[in-house]
Amino acid sequence: EADEAVAQLSASNHPDARDLLEQYPKLRVRYRVSTAVRLVRQNQLDAALGLLDDVRVDDQAARLDMVYTRGFVLARLAERAQTGGDLGRARGHWLAAIAALTPELPAARTAQRSDLLELYAHLDDELARSEGPGGA
Repeated sequence: EADEAVAQLSASNHPDARDLLEQYPKLRVRYRVSTAVRLVRQNQLDAALGLLDDVRVDDQAARLDMVYTRGFVLARLAERAQTGGDLGRARGHWLAAIAALTPELPAARTAQRSDLLELYAHLDDELARSEGPGGA
């Protein structure tokens, strides 16, 4: 619904409409992130991940929030798979999370996003443990 309303605003020259059109991509990402966090709290990890798939945003802060949330959801999916004895699936989730976070590490360092950097380190540790004695 919001996408349709914004599409209708695209013809407007009103300054408020122009401002909303400019801010909409960032607002859309923030809404998806907050909804994904709510779904994680409800243990609906697959639905949360689906909300974050193929999301692109130019705003660095919103992008880092989205990437962190995606990495966190993938870490939880890996934990679920590992607990269920499916180490191969767990490793796949850890690798996907690392792949999502890696390109954003320089921006995370610049923005001092310790949460994202700590998540990356945790994922890297889990992956290394899975490859060690008793691992894959």
